[in-house]
Amino acid sequence: MLFRSALSLLAASFLVVSCTSAAHLRNDMQDSKELYKTCLANNPGNPNACETERLVFQADVDAYSSVGKSPH
Repeated sequence: MLFRSALSLLAASFLVVSCTSAAHLRNDMQDSKELYKTCLANNPGNPNACETERLVFQADVDAYSSVGKSPH
């Protein structure tokens, strides 16, 4: 019985951490998306100027997607 209770507590803890991590990753993705969009707006006709922002956004999308969430 004690083992089952401990296992349930561990599972619940993992779920809370997982949800918190997903929320953090989603926020990072949204922030980098806005930075990328702002860069593109400030550099019309020169998307290469925003390559760093694009790469950061793509990395954030990949990280968020890796926890089973859709980026849209």
